Amino acid sequence: MTTSAKIISISWCVLINLIEVAVVVTMLGVAHTSFEKVVISALVLIYLAVKNYFSLLGDGMMKKGQQDLARFIELAKQLKIDTEIYREAYTENQNEINDFSVGQVIDMVFRTVIFFIAMFALVTAII
Repeated sequence: MTTSAKIISISWCVLINLIEVAVVVTMLGVAHTSFEKVVISALVLIYLAVKNYFSLLGDGMMKKGQQDLARFIELAKQLKIDTEIYREAYTENQNEINDFSVGQVIDMVFRTVIFFIAMFALVTAII
């Protein structure tokens, strides 16, 4: 991925997460009663849990696939099979995983911010 594509990708990720934060803050700001704030906070926390689960699942599957490809390349070498195409794919996948990790860190930071916003709203609604 070129440098400009990386910048656009990271900018897009930040923009999407800023929109998510704005939506959560707006939803909590529109709630008038403490019951509404509790329900909205609970729904936001459930959303975060599901999003975290699938994010970690996707990351784990990508890394597992990369490990399997590395094992396949080693076995192919032992069997004296040409592995050039697979090594190129391995390198490409590794670069993709590294690029994906940057987006995941950005998502994780924003999910943490949203978590604290939702927890603050939940605690203040209960108290």
